[in-house]
Amino acid sequence: MRRPAVLMLLVLFSSTGYAKWSESRLGAGLKIGEPLAVSLNYFLNANTAVNVDLGFGWEDENAAAYKMKNLTFLLVADVKYYHAFFDVGSGDLPFYAGLGVRAFFKYEHVGIRVPLGAAYFFEKAPVSVFAEWAPAYVFIFKAVVNSAAVGFRYYF
Repeated sequence: MRRPAVLMLLVLFSSTGYAKWSESRLGAGLKIGEPLAVSLNYFLNANTAVNVDLGFGWEDENAAAYKMKNLTFLLVADVKYYHAFFDVGSGDLPFYAGLGVRAFFKYEHVGIRVPLGAAYFFEKAPVSVFAEWAPAYVFIFKAVVNSAAVGFRYYF
């Protein structure tokens, strides 16, 4: 158990940057999955970003109950730490981990989430694509709820 914690600390506090076009700090795009949302990402520095997703998610922790009628308004806010593990030639492919909150507005469900993912930053265009998995502990359910999504962002 101790080895994964040490590895996570090394990843989170590494000094490797996120993208070659670092003058672009604010990204806006679409996240498809859970949640289905407009996604904003703002880099505070080369390794740390604040992410806010505003959209729709499922209110029920039971996967069998995931129907369109159960969609409700959702806000997700995270702080993410980026680290590039290996060279991909063109562009950057950092992995990230973070900590954040998720809130459903219909029934005031609130939870803590841990997003884990990877983002590919294109070298010649201010665009990134990403895939993310984020387990969350939802207090009202007293259960862990998993969410996953893919998406893209354009950086201004």
